Amino acid sequence: MSKQWSAPDDRDIITLDLNVGAKRTMRGKRRRRSNNQSPASLAMLAQEQKDLIKDWIKGTSSRRKWNNLLSTSGFANVLIAEELLGILLESGWVEVEEHRTGGAWDTVWVDFLAFEELREHLGLTNREKEKAKAANLQGHFTTETIQIAVAQLDTLPVATKIKRHQLLAGLEEWIQEGLQGTRRDFSLFVRGRTKDITTAEWDWLESQLDLTSFGISVHTPLIRIKIPGTLVFPEGQLDFRCLPGFVALTQEQIAQAMAFSGDISCWKVVENLTSFERVVQSSLATEGVIWVPGFAPSWWRTAAANLVSITKAPGKVACDPDPAGLLIASQVGEIWDCQKVVWDPWCMSQSDFVENGKLIPLTEHDVRLLTLFKQRQGNHVVLMNLAKWMETQGLKLEQESFVH
Repeated sequence: MSKQWSAPDDRDIITLDLNVGAKRTMRGKRRRRSNNQSPASLAMLAQEQKDLIKDWIKGTSSRRKWNNLLSTSGFANVLIAEELLGILLESGWVEVEEHRTGGAWDTVWVDFLAFEELREHLGLTNREKEKAKAANLQGHFTTETIQIAVAQLDTLPVATKIKRHQLLAGLEEWIQEGLQGTRRDFSLFVRGRTKDITTAEWDWLESQLDLTSFGISVHTPLIRIKIPGTLVFPEGQLDFRCLPGFVALTQEQIAQAMAFSGDISCWKVVENLTSFERVVQSSLATEGVIWVPGFAPSWWRTAAANLVSITKAPGKVACDPDPAGLLIASQVGEIWDCQKVVWDPWCMSQSDFVENGKLIPLTEHDVRLLTLFKQRQGNHVVLMNLAKWMETQGLKLEQESFVH
């Protein structure tokens, strides 16, 4: 026969007896909860009391040991914590498990009955609602780089995914309306306030997209480059061989170059910044080296196109041997294709790295990017072979672990 909850007491609390052993041992267990199935409002609590409950429910588990909650509260606040537990119990937000080890009943476990609803009631995120919202995110994205950024959102926490999807949807609308302006203008357009996009969000947007090409300005971007010769400008010429290592130039400066003088065997394009610096140090005197900052922004493509146009030097493109790297390398290679100059992937064949023992399993978003890559037209055969290998093996690699 199953155990039955008791009739409600004068506080409207019902009890389920979980006795273990004979009553004469004075040992036992019981569960207690409110008879009211709809939790009552906690709006009348003081802010300090609400903040303490928030501390209790910041984790992911709805079942917590009472001693752990007391520790969170600080044992100097034991009486306040016990009072709050009583309020939560009578309000229908928790069920408690009590153990009797003598003549008294001690609270051992606290189960939050409507965990996510309680979080929302106190101003925290309802994670179940966020997951449902994230699963139903929609938007029509026509710009390829935005499509790629959307495909990578699944790697982020749910709350972050929703906010950044909103930014990308706003950017798509900004582009379609042909708008131009500052970062503050874009923030106002997307969120209604000029400073509501955080630094972390701007950093993420910049790592994924060429904001300048979409009419969002903040500062002049620089291209890290090793130039193995002399660039000729309207005002004169500059021999970059006099400068050790690499330099940082603006797109406007490179675009002013009218001709190149010197021996150049190739342009090596390297995605990873650490690898770029290593390649600069190990490169031959006749080799040029350019750092591509992820998915090539329009200002970078303009500068690279001018360099290819005046040097006619072939390209060697080294990106991360992962699905994103395939897309970046293919995008960069289009610059050489447009100038009818040969280019090839460099260190992007599985034979270059398959023995190094540092391979990483593909993630779900890698698989999505791999699909986007295969949908592109004119992909290099080496990249296509690498894509097939990744798809078959389910593995990828980070460039900095093997490109020198």
